[in-house]
Amino acid sequence: FRTPDIPRKTGSIGRAAGHASLAILGDTGETLDEGEGELLVKGPGVTPGYFVSGGPTKGETAPTWFQTGDIARIDQDGDVFILDRIKDIIIHNGYNVYPTEIEAVIKESDAVADAAVIGLPDPRSGEAIVAFVVPAGADIIVDDLSDHCQFALAKYKQPQEFRPVDSIPRGTKGQILRDELRSAILT
Repeated sequence: FRTPDIPRKTGSIGRAAGHASLAILGDTGETLDEGEGELLVKGPGVTPGYFVSGGPTKGETAPTWFQTGDIARIDQDGDVFILDRIKDIIIHNGYNVYPTEIEAVIKESDAVADAAVIGLPDPRSGEAIVAFVVPAGADIIVDDLSDHCQFALAKYKQPQEFRPVDSIPRGTKGQILRDELRSAILT
């Protein structure tokens, strides 16, 4: 929620509205007012879970908090920044890697029209980071993208593979359908 007297922060989706409360689930299960972790929500308009069991979130952590399945950061002013989805995090050599961060770096290249990043099973690293890129016109030069990522990303966040594709599968809201990419590769 945002009102005219609340300054807009780049990347923020706003603050809790009305009777809703937001918090972060910390690494050791504690509920934090600010920080980074899984976004929790509670309030009179929050459902206790998905209608069909086995939905995309784990449900409730306690009778009052609902786990959203989103990795977020809440700052000292209560502004919320969505970072990624828990199910999309790549575990590479023991590090948590957010695909959206890598995608943003890849899309900085003028040679790239679109990009999506997923993790694929890898016996050495746990998950290999694989980038799917849609060329913007001419063919993508993989070495140039690799050099750009080496400059802009920590070593553990750099894709091990770049795969040129014609398009990135997206849902009705524009979100990347990572499961479709994964299943196309693994089947």
